[in-house]
Amino acid sequence: MLLVSKDAQVTVVVLEPAKHRELTIAGMIALNKWTFAPQLKGDDPVDGELTVRIHFRSQ
Repeated sequence: MLLVSKDAQVTVVVLEPAKHRELTIAGMIALNKWTFAPQLKGDDPVDGELTVRIHFRSQ
């Protein structure tokens, strides 16, 4: 889950870690690089959240 504050600060919250810790860490690193505009209620920025599901595939 990503929490995006009304001033566009992003906090990553892991709801269900991957079976391998390295994959959880890689996912967190990737998500921390994303940028967002805050959600709007009318013309006013508000705090919001977004759930992201990451699927890992091995070769």
